[in-house]
Amino acid sequence: AGLGVAVSEERARELLRRFGDEEAQLTRDSFARLVAEARAPVSFADCGGAELFLVAADARECKVGVLAGLGLHLRHKAPLDIHPELFQEGSGSLTATEALAAFPTLQRTEEMKADGMAMAAHTARMFEEARDRLDLQQEESDSN
Repeated sequence: AGLGVAVSEERARELLRRFGDEEAQLTRDSFARLVAEARAPVSFADCGGAELFLVAADARECKVGVLAGLGLHLRHKAPLDIHPELFQEGSGSLTATEALAAFPTLQRTEEMKADGMAMAAHTARMFEEARDRLDLQQEESDSN
């Protein structure tokens, strides 16, 4: 339950045997690998047969689902081994133009940066207004 994924008791035991020591104890590293493996889909049929391998610094590999692998790569700079056949015609891959047409709400990096700057400016204005209101309230209470 705490893994963010439901696993059967049998699967949990198999993962503990695989990643735990003789007493089923986990280090921080082995726990992270166990969670990554638990979150990986058992079947890759929903990914068109695609699978990614997360490679640890000590050359250990962990098979992960496509979204989990990309998320780990983007957030933690984890290296991924993506097989070239995923990008061959007919594999379900999209060109940039096709991706933009298929996902019209997808934003380019420049658009996201501009949105972020606008939100940051708005947040700064809100804090400034709140501080001005507090200063005004403090002045009013001091004058009473």
